[in-house]
Amino acid sequence: MTRTLRLPYPTGSTLYALPIDQDPFDGDVAIEGDDTAVNGIYVFAALEDAVEYVIRKQAGGSPAESDRAVGGFDAVVQSGLTEGQAEQLDEIYAAIFPEDPDDPSVVITPGTGSITTGYLTCLDLEGAAQEEVTVYCQLMDPPADGTGFAYSTKVQSEESAANGVVEFPMLKGCSYHVWRSSVKKPEGLDLITIPTDAGSTYELPSLRGL
Repeated sequence: MTRTLRLPYPTGSTLYALPIDQDPFDGDVAIEGDDTAVNGIYVFAALEDAVEYVIRKQAGGSPAESDRAVGGFDAVVQSGLTEGQAEQLDEIYAAIFPEDPDDPSVVITPGTGSITTGYLTCLDLEGAAQEEVTVYCQLMDPPADGTGFAYSTKVQSEESAANGVVEFPMLKGCSYHVWRSSVKKPEGLDLITIPTDAGSTYELPSLRGL
């Protein structure tokens, strides 16, 4: 048997469902999410029962190059939503994610456990939101209790959505540099430290520029 499931996520991304125990990920078995029916609701059809899936956001030319997992579906789910439940969910999210392009609502994807989702808004010099601004994020200092673990300092990058919002997965207790527009990091950046008691999301300072 197969099932169809839905996942809310900021529209404009390319998401794939892949079996969670598959290593390395095989793009040939990836199921691409369809968000054409309702903004911000990705529909994944023909998922096998008794298989747990991870949802990954495309960062390169294939699902195997995805930058990170953004969600998952539990293996114990048997049939997904009924038609009535699906219609009710669609109505709710149609209100949250209006189709009017002048109202580009975006919901911040919550982190779990030791991961919070850091988010910020890109603004122009007059304070208006800027779309398609590339923002970079790099871990600089591990948490104080992080001895014995390895931490990647690879630079992450994301583009701002229509309302200027950018989000990154961040470790609680770590310090980061965040900057915009140029992959070359400016000198003199202030460290942004994520509190150890941060919730599932954490607002970062806005970034202004031309």
